[in-house]
Amino acid sequence: MQMDERQKRRAKALVRAIEDLYQFARSSQNKHGLRAPQWAALRYFSEAPQANRTVGDYARNVGISFATASQTISALDRRGMISRKPSPKDRRFITVQVLPAGEELLRDDPLDLVAEAFQRLEAEEFDALSLAMSKVLRHLEDS
Repeated sequence: MQMDERQKRRAKALVRAIEDLYQFARSSQNKHGLRAPQWAALRYFSEAPQANRTVGDYARNVGISFATASQTISALDRRGMISRKPSPKDRRFITVQVLPAGEELLRDDPLDLVAEAFQRLEAEEFDALSLAMSKVLRHLEDS
């Protein structure tokens, strides 16, 4: 499908808006001295089923190496946000638990601000945006 110049300008403007939203979300995550990957790990371990709260599961779920996942988790451990223990079922696996300090931080999750902005959309706007984003992601995955 050939795009006319107006469509190209609109598409580029939308991409820039998405980039601005991403930059806002990314920079707001420096709150409390945590980096974006550390926030992502805290969110993962607070939401994942207990059986999936291992370093390996986290690495696979977010698409990073085991070493990178381990470094991120070590940083959170040093700050008292999570604890690591060998799995009672298989001591080769390390299970991760979010500690009260991590839970407290998650109550002030900087991405909640972005989620609140989306919640202000009318239902029709939200549905249209969700559908459009799903279509864009499918097109990108197919290309």
